[in-house]
Parts: sequence; C-alpha cells; structure tokens
Amino acid sequence: RSTPASASAAEAGAAVFAAPLAINIGKLSITDSHITLNDPVGGEPTKVNIEALIATSINTQGLPMTLSLKLQLPKAIEEETLAVALESELRVDLTSQRVTLEVLQISVEGATLEPLNLSASGVVELADMVADLELQVSSGATKGQGKLHYASLGSPQIDANMTFNLLNPALLALAGPEAAAEAQTDSDPAWDSGDEPLQLQALRAIDTQVEIKIEKAIYQTHAIENLHLQARAVDGVIKINSLTGTLHGGELRMGGTLNVTQDITKIASRGSIKGMDIATLLVALESEPVMSGVASANWQINSRGTTSNELYTSLQGPAKLSTENAVLKDTGIEKMLCQTVALVNQQKLAGGLPSDTAFKDLSMDIQLGNGLAKLKPLRADLEALTLRGQGQLNLLTDKFEADFAARLSPGLAQLDPACAINERYTAIDWPVSCEGNITGNPADWCGVDSGKIIEELGTNEVKRKVQKEAGKLLEGLFNR
Repeated sequence: RSTPASASAAEAGAAVFAAPLAINIGKLSITDSHITLNDPVGGEPTKVNIEALIATSINTQGLPMTLSLKLQLPKAIEEETLAVALESELRVDLTSQRVTLEVLQISVEGATLEPLNLSASGVVELADMVADLELQVSSGATKGQGKLHYASLGSPQIDANMTFNLLNPALLALAGPEAAAEAQTDSDPAWDSGDEPLQLQALRAIDTQVEIKIEKAIYQTHAIENLHLQARAVDGVIKINSLTGTLHGGELRMGGTLNVTQDITKIASRGSIKGMDIATLLVALESEPVMSGVASANWQINSRGTTSNELYTSLQGPAKLSTENAVLKDTGIEKMLCQTVALVNQQKLAGGLPSDTAFKDLSMDIQLGNGLAKLKPLRADLEALTLRGQGQLNLLTDKFEADFAARLSPGLAQLDPACAINERYTAIDWPVSCEGNITGNPADWCGVDSGKIIEELGTNEVKRKVQKEAGKLLEGLFNR
C-alpha cells in the first residue's frame, strides 16, 4: 500500500522519465557485470550478476526498440540463485509520457519447481505510474491469462482478473528439493508443526482486488473444480466476497474475512456445501472410506490466534450436517441390537446379519469451541430403529465419543426371527456407546451394554405388573 514516502519516490521516478531527453543509441551491450545493492538497515548487501544486457535502437521518440537481459539473483538459501531472462519489444515516448510494451517475455528458473514464464503487453503511463497489461502465465502444466491494472498511487494498487486451467500451491515450492528434504529431517522437529508464529508482513502490505477463475485448484489433497474467487485486500484485511466451486462433488459457496492488522490473526467464515461425496472426502483426508453417501453442511464460524494450530483449535460457532443414503461400513448397529434382543429372548440367531449400517437419515448440530466439536443433538434413523444422542470430536487428536438412546420397532424381526420385538422392548431406551479415532477401525467404534438393557427391562417389567395390579384394584373399587 502506498505511503507518502513511496508516493514521492514514484513521482520522482516518473519525473526522470518525463525529463526532456532526446536519446538515440544504436546498440548498448553489457556483459559479465554485477551490481551491489546495499541494505539500508545494515544487512548483507545483495549482489546481482548481469550475464548480458543488450538493447538496440534506444530512443525516446516512440520508435521501436528491443531489450534483452539475463541476470542472476541470490535466493534465501545460501549459494543458490534465481536465473531471470527477459526479452522485450517496446516504445518509449517521453512527449506523451507513455511506454508501450509490444511484447514482454520473462522467464524465471529456480523460484519454482518448474520454470515460471510470463508474457505481457500493454501501456504504462509514466506521469501517473499506471499500467494496463494483458498477461499470460505458465509454469509446467499450469497456464493462465487475464488483465491487470496497476496504479502506484491508487487503491487498489493491483486490480487483476485472471483465468487459470490449474493452480497447485506445490508449483510455488522452492526449487532445490534436496535442500527442502534436508530441512524436514528429524533434527528439526518443529518444521511445519503448526506452532510457528504466522508470517503476516507480506499480507499487511497487499492492496489488491482480484477476480480469479480456476478450472481446477488443488490444496493439499483436496481439489476444487470451477473455482470462482472475488476478493479484496487492503490495510491488513483480506475479504473474500465470494468463493464458489465444486468440492468432492458438492456445491461450495462461502465468504469470509482474514484480519492480520494485529499480532493476533482473526478469521471469520460462513458458507455451505451441498451434495459432497463422503467416500471421496475421506480418501482426500487420507482416511479409509468407511462411509459412503453424500453430505451437506452449513456453518458460521470464527477464530483467532498467532499460529495455525491456535487458529484451528480456537474455532467457534455453529454448524449443521446432514446426509443422504449414508452407509457406515463394518459397524452393524442393527446387528448389535438384534444380538442383544435375541439374548433377552433367549433365542438363537440364524446368522447372516448385516455388518454395515444403512441410515435413512443421519444429521447433527455442531458447536465448535475449546478445540472440540460438540455434536448435540445427534440424530440417526434406520429401517428398524431410531437413535438420538450427543457426542464430541477432538479437532487435534481426531478422537471422538458419542452416546445414543435407541428405540426399537417391530421391523427388527425382519433381520432374524430371534429379534422379535414386543411392547416391553419398545418402551425403553437401548443404550449404544461409541468411541474411537476417525482414522481407526469402525468395527471397534460402537457397542451395546447388554447387562444394562436386561436390568432396565426387568425394572420396566416390575413397573408394568404393579400398574396392572393397581388397575385391577381401582376397577374393583369403582364397580362396588
């Protein structure tokens, strides 16, 4: 973002170009040279090596001229450099104070795993330090194009409208995989642990408005297709006005704000996703696809912190989750309850009970806070029973626990004749307890306390008999 000092510097630079100079040089060639840039705060100087600089037909009357440049810049990693190559055809007209870029091609090697290529054309107004450019960008399989408006003294300084076929943050990883691998050794356990302070200086300096369309955007193991982002960043506040796309087959719509004006970062988001494939999501989370079906959710959350882990565990706010055609593999809730009913009936099961659980409805209300996702209420409807309960999930450890009260229906007997239901069984809650890790084995998650159920059945039977005898006594009194 512009400051009075930077604005004055920009104006001074523009004044140099606007000076009444009449230049006409046939060819300028510089090779094997370097420039040393001193750090104004006393740091190490930066050495720029110029392999070749060739300019032809240099003039300031708006006639065609060419420029070719090859140089090397030091990287943050010791003894590694960035190689920059530039080719340009341009016109400089100091009378109109305009630079016309017929074509500008820049190639950078060493900044990313794949060479980064930029092609631009357009007009630069020297007096106002304003540029309007048509851009084309490529790096490996990624290709993009669009328009960029730059105003040194304006706000936003950069207004961009870009379209990409693919955007993968991995493409921006520093070249030199050997150095990166060395940095991630056991000798540095804090590497990318999530407890490092967030680096916010660059974000605070951004004054940008963007509209970006991406056919496929990849973040870690997730891919968003047909992503459309509209955002504005100024004075340390980044506002996502709209973000839409398709995530794991679901329609994603969201917005949010990232505030980095202070040392404590604040985030807020609200949005929804409809029809997301559950199995695909679990695979992307590097978990076993223990559940199939589709899920929909909406949320309104916020957080604050100084590290990424703090932001994650400080999430607060409500969310709702619902599913369609959900099937939980290797956890047969109907099977467990049928086995318990057969035990109460003192009947032997014929066998062949389903080991999966098919839900007619599975939904929950979620409240985030203190590093936990509290699930209350939990609602699940199966063909022959209903479950109502509550639970919680630890956001950092992925451990969860939940307790349900199951109500049975006569349809349970369709699984096996030994599971026949009578009135006594439908009058009580059948407790089902679940706990484990979402990355663990679903077969170990849930269980039924048969002893408690039998005890409650006995208590309920005593109550039923007492009520029956009391009813007979009252009937005899009124008939006298």
